[in-house]
Amino acid sequence: TLQDSNDSARKEKNIEPKTRKKRKIGREPLYVRWDTTKPISYEFADSIPQSTRHKIREAIALWELRTCVRFLENGPSVDRIEFFDGGGCSSFVGKTGGTQVFAKRC
Repeated sequence: TLQDSNDSARKEKNIEPKTRKKRKIGREPLYVRWDTTKPISYEFADSIPQSTRHKIREAIALWELRTCVRFLENGPSVDRIEFFDGGGCSSFVGKTGGTQVFAKRC
């Protein structure tokens, strides 16, 4: 078999697989997580219409139903999400600190 041939070749040529030295890359998370013991504060930019706010609130309710993440509209935290009418659908992954914008045009 192919495996037997490879084993024989390794023995004949005294070839042993090299051990790989592990580096420290990737040990730190690429993003900061939100504190799961507190709700995530969020707010709406003035440009967000009431109908869109209603849809976002429905989506948040669904996230809360299916995950352990909780949200609080106009909560007291300095770290918060602001939904605004941006040119796309985007946000950073994790928590950036301060007001983190979320473009809602998806």
